[in-house]
Amino acid sequence: MAVNRGFVEQIEVGRAGRVRVRLFQEDGSHADYFIRDIDGDPERFNERLSKLAILRDAMDLAEPVEIEHTQGEGGDEIDRAVRITRDALATPIDVESFTGIVISLSLTSTNRVVSSGEEEDVAIVQLIDFSLDGRQFKLGMQTPERAVATEQFEMLADAQRNGTVVTVVGERKFDGRIIGVSTSGGSNNDTGGRMTLDVFVESLGILDSQFSGLAIVTVTTAPAFTGAGNVIANDAFQPQAVNLLVARGSEQYELCEAGLRDNVRMSLVAGRRRDKLEHTEGSSDVSINSSAAASTGNALDISGIILDAKLLAPLASASRPVWVMVSRETLDVGIEGPACTEGVPSSDLAPRTLRDLHIPYPAKWCGAGCFNHGVYRFQFKIASPISVTVDCRELCLYESDDKQWRFGYACLGGEHTVCVSLPKWTCEQDFNMDIYRIR
Repeated sequence: MAVNRGFVEQIEVGRAGRVRVRLFQEDGSHADYFIRDIDGDPERFNERLSKLAILRDAMDLAEPVEIEHTQGEGGDEIDRAVRITRDALATPIDVESFTGIVISLSLTSTNRVVSSGEEEDVAIVQLIDFSLDGRQFKLGMQTPERAVATEQFEMLADAQRNGTVVTVVGERKFDGRIIGVSTSGGSNNDTGGRMTLDVFVESLGILDSQFSGLAIVTVTTAPAFTGAGNVIANDAFQPQAVNLLVARGSEQYELCEAGLRDNVRMSLVAGRRRDKLEHTEGSSDVSINSSAAASTGNALDISGIILDAKLLAPLASASRPVWVMVSRETLDVGIEGPACTEGVPSSDLAPRTLRDLHIPYPAKWCGAGCFNHGVYRFQFKIASPISVTVDCRELCLYESDDKQWRFGYACLGGEHTVCVSLPKWTCEQDFNMDIYRIR
């Protein structure tokens, strides 16, 4: 006598009161079981009807059953039928999770006019992770939990439309049959690494039908910003062309589209391909072998997939200028050179330079910078008298109520030279200046 568990898929009543019950078993297989002579032997009539009622109700409510059966003349005959809870079913023991972007989602059905062997409707899901590895999963649409399967399909469809990162949990034993879908995102353990790029978007295109959920972005790398004010270091840099993938409909795609349209600088974080992992993190070398691009089905050399995107202002600083050149100058340079002397005067009051005597002297600060168009405020907290010029035109300065700050205003856009002249400067004074856009 054998025992099997599963879900009732079909009940058929034939001639001579022969009942055939088709069971979807917990190991994923299908099997037929029989109740013989349902209208014979009046002494066991109620027993057979009770078995049929239990199996019928279990099918209607999509609840699991346990069947005890023995081999008879016409097949496996049901000796005992029990409705059980779902907790009594075996849980999947060999599962895998995959985090990525949905690039293809298809729904298929197979209908045949036969008494048995009907195949369930299946959705085929193709995903690609951050290192451009792809996987395919199957979602059974006619599982006993029909509402759950429908909701999982809708979640995957929404993820494809919006470019949302999803995590799919599937059973290895049943060829990746999906048992769970999550749109909480997170990182895949197999991503391998990420790269951060400062770029300008050159082109934005669509891949073939196999990757209809992805777009390809061609970017040119730019030197990274260093320090406050988004300053570019005076180091050699060689721009490179890089091809990246981005999910269509995602926010990253929209930002790349805006970067292409407005021709502004972007900062991108991309998942790195597996064949790119031998390069060190932060390296400017972002090219990979073109032969490795075959897995994407595209002749272009793909370096990775975009995870995060940041769109910057045209000059990379919307409220403050980007300084190209800054110079400081003392106007009474003597033998000691154009620098303030560090330290304190000697104990015998014999000064080493004129700077130690704290004698005021004229000095000038000049900076050449690029400004986004707008109204800028020049703010100073300097004890010495000052005069400010922008492109050799002097600005009017206004004092704050506490007499500690002075302000100047100018409408600027593009490249300008700002100079601050200090006719009575001493080394112990503080030079506090800030320039920012107010409108």
